[in-house]
Amino acid sequence: MGGTDADVLERGIIYDALPSQKAFHASDARFKGFSGPIGCGKSQALCQEAIRLSYLNPGRQGLIGAPTYELPLSRGLRRSLRLS
Repeated sequence: MGGTDADVLERGIIYDALPSQKAFHASDARFKGFSGPIGCGKSQALCQEAIRLSYLNPGRQGLIGAPTYELPLSRGLRRSLRLS
């Protein structure tokens, strides 16, 4: 706050988005999400989006959330998880 342009540090981030990630980033929806199987790049895309939005909206607050409730599982799977 109160600095000059000389105080600005620019950091380049190398990120080669996959097609599904590019579609996510291109969406202009007010609320958007990215879901998919393990290894499809959800975490990378969401982190990159958060970084991008923080640069576009300096001084604003944001939220990155995830469900914290237990997902419904079949009885058999619940039993096997309790035994481990």
